[in-house]
Amino acid sequence: DESYPGCPEDMIFFYRWIEKGFRLFRVDQPLVLYRYHLSATSFSVHRLRLLEEKIRHFERMIMPQVERLTIWGAGRDGKKFFQFASDETKSKVVAFCDVDPKKMGTSYHDFNSKMTIPIISFVDAQSPVVICVALDRTNGEFENNLISKNWTEGSDFW
Repeated sequence: DESYPGCPEDMIFFYRWIEKGFRLFRVDQPLVLYRYHLSATSFSVHRLRLLEEKIRHFERMIMPQVERLTIWGAGRDGKKFFQFASDETKSKVVAFCDVDPKKMGTSYHDFNSKMTIPIISFVDAQSPVVICVALDRTNGEFENNLISKNWTEGSDFW
């Protein structure tokens, strides 16, 4: 797909590997020397291209078992997740949830699909949930909110 520059070949490889049922393991010693520099091809991969690949993987691995879905994050990343999702995935989205009181009680209207999705408080969110917020940017507030839900990663949220 040439919609965005660059191709995340490593990401595609790892996702396909997992989808075929193979496993990955952490090894606590260097096995490969990876040269990281500003002119590396990795920097040419557009963030939206990475997002598209993540969503396709999520749709192949998770969505077949999900009847409904809440998107945690009614900001840029949550909206992009919804916009790039397939029509089938969009039809399963029941709500966005957020912590911003200005967003709660409003709706997100997607002009392409003509769908309107309510934005609720994270307190009222029900699993399963896909998390579309940046980690480590809220001084632990997001992480504490997530812990308060008593959910299990991989079954209640991803």
